[in-house]
Amino acid sequence: PLVLPFAGSVTALMVGMSSQQTAGSLTVKGYISESASGLEATIDSENRLTVEETASVGSYGFEAGEPITLRISTTGWAPTSADAFVMVEVAGE
Repeated sequence: PLVLPFAGSVTALMVGMSSQQTAGSLTVKGYISESASGLEATIDSENRLTVEETASVGSYGFEAGEPITLRISTTGWAPTSADAFVMVEVAGE
């Protein structure tokens, strides 16, 4: 998990793939203290190689010490082998 020594907000979730999506979808969801934040980014037929989802400061807040984690799920995903590069942007209060 990402554990920061300050309070703030998750302001962006970015996903980049090493190989272009050819079928299905790959979704990355952000969690704050084991609860789904609602911020997610999906690689699919509309965003085959990269996607960035942004949020206003304060929309997905966290307190100092709260763990921020990411979970990846797929549905009918192809190619069978690809690396996902995931980046999280945060803003401190």
